[in-house]
Amino acid sequence: MKRLLVGFCFLLMYHAKAQSGNKPKEDPILYFNSFQKFVNESLKQDSALYYIQKLASNSAYEPLLKGLIHDSFALQLRQRDFEKSDTSKINAYNRRLLFSKGLLQKMALDSNKVLQQSVRPLYLLSKAQDNHTDPVALTALTHEFIQKELLPGSLYENRQGRYGLLIHQILAKQEATKPLAHDLLLTIKTKLEGGQTMVTDSTSRTELEKRAWYRYLYAYANYIEAGETRGEATKVQLLKNAFDYSPDLVDQNHAPAYFYDMIMLTGGEKASFRDDYFTFLESRSTNKKEVLAALLNTALIAPEYKSRLETFYTKNLAPEEPFANYWRTAINRTAKAAPSISFTLLDGNPFVSNNLSGKWILVDFWGTWCGPCRQEHPGLDKFYQSTVLQRSDTIALLTVACRDTKDKVSAYMEQKKFTFPVAMSDGKIENIYKVQAYPTKVLITPEGKYITVPFGVDWVGFVKHYVGI
Repeated sequence: MKRLLVGFCFLLMYHAKAQSGNKPKEDPILYFNSFQKFVNESLKQDSALYYIQKLASNSAYEPLLKGLIHDSFALQLRQRDFEKSDTSKINAYNRRLLFSKGLLQKMALDSNKVLQQSVRPLYLLSKAQDNHTDPVALTALTHEFIQKELLPGSLYENRQGRYGLLIHQILAKQEATKPLAHDLLLTIKTKLEGGQTMVTDSTSRTELEKRAWYRYLYAYANYIEAGETRGEATKVQLLKNAFDYSPDLVDQNHAPAYFYDMIMLTGGEKASFRDDYFTFLESRSTNKKEVLAALLNTALIAPEYKSRLETFYTKNLAPEEPFANYWRTAINRTAKAAPSISFTLLDGNPFVSNNLSGKWILVDFWGTWCGPCRQEHPGLDKFYQSTVLQRSDTIALLTVACRDTKDKVSAYMEQKKFTFPVAMSDGKIENIYKVQAYPTKVLITPEGKYITVPFGVDWVGFVKHYVGI
């Protein structure tokens, strides 16, 4: 979890300012970072309000405004449990919570309509938290939330779906409000279901992020309803829905889209709901093929489950084909056709993917200008030396330097003493393979299909599990 926080929470860093007597030029990043400073460090409401008003005053800054409110600031209102004896942490948390709620109220009552509307669903959640033991007040707040936030439009724009599900958590704890909790959950589920979209080669990054968010929240809503359901047939269907809409490989490459929702809804404990479904099936179902399908789907997304899949496959299916063949067929059935790759490497040798039929090929897209790429290069070089060269009959590696110059790349490789093969991009290959961020890795199967290795995972383990090395 710490790794995810580092990767996703510091998307916007403080600008380095020269030590001079000149007042720094104001810009949206300055507004963003100044708000963070007065919320996270000095706890000054008026100063924080000033900078959030600056962001809200320009429509061009609206995406930054909403990201600031619904990501880092929203975490300030997350309910936390402490040991009763840890009074220092309790006091610090309560002080920060009181500050954040006061600032939230000022934003909700601000004259700027964009700021008002942006914070309103979070503000209603805050009021529900404050009235968590008052069924009458909770009921009124929930109806207000449904009428003003759920029914009019999008659940995504101001993360209304997330806050509605958090209000559901509060309602479900009170016997008097459990029926209302159920109604709220069904209302949210219906709208989340209506927001699901299909992925095509032309789907934009923005739409892919939205898809990932809708899928995660819909999976969570089904998982929660399954926990509240007694009927076994209904429960298994709800768990299957949660399984089907848990983040797939496409969603995992856009995990920041639902990262804060995962933190606020589950404490960061549930990145997927797949395990819950096939654990239930293994304990109850007599349909072995159904269990196998669930395990396979999970292993294709999280290949650390591959050994569990193999054990179940071998033990229960009396297979006619070896597991390795079954696994390879399943990968190729879901993967995309891999366009051919032909480059001359920096060392002058050719690299032609069509000449490597029968081998797996790992392709890494990077640049000398890319900090995360450089950070993982020692591990990449180790993987090349210890795995690729030792298993050259099974797997090959190509790295493609993008948006770079040959001189810079050659100097970098010489300075660092890296040995992995490098080709200079032709400016087309990264578009052909739909590279949207760096580093990106794609894994090409021996049959000429490919998948994109998810961001933020142990890519070495992912590749080794997939390839079987």
